[in-house]
Amino acid sequence: MNDPWVTTFSGRQLFITRATEDDIYIEDIAHGLSNICRYTGQCKRFYSVAEHSVRMAELCFGTSMKLLALLHDSPEAYLNDLNTNVKQSMPEYQKMELYLIMVIFGKYGIGCDPSYTIELDGVKNLDGLISWLGTAAVRLWSHKALVTQEGREEIPQDV
Repeated sequence: MNDPWVTTFSGRQLFITRATEDDIYIEDIAHGLSNICRYTGQCKRFYSVAEHSVRMAELCFGTSMKLLALLHDSPEAYLNDLNTNVKQSMPEYQKMELYLIMVIFGKYGIGCDPSYTIELDGVKNLDGLISWLGTAAVRLWSHKALVTQEGREEIPQDV
């Protein structure tokens, strides 16, 4: 049987499909997410999943929604970030991601009561909007780079 595992920043071995709350350490999540680039690395500057999560939390109201925003991509600390289109074609990855999010949410007291469900929907909507805006910026930058190669304009510094 395939029993996928990773060695974490803290030196622990975490078995993905049978992790428990005792296996989860915020230091491992923070370190992992700070070293993973969003948009499959296809962006002008390194933009970590951790930075994305912090920016999302800054846009949220209330402690529980901020916590959801900070942890919404936390399984990626152990699984890595995948492009949404690729992730959708990988059901086993999705199962592992769902399992880990349940363990992580349990560790940090994020329950399944209705208020969290509503707040999680809000975080998911915000995440989708930010991803769409980020993808649009990457496409704009790519277009500007092409135009620059043709000698018509320079790449703007703010994209």
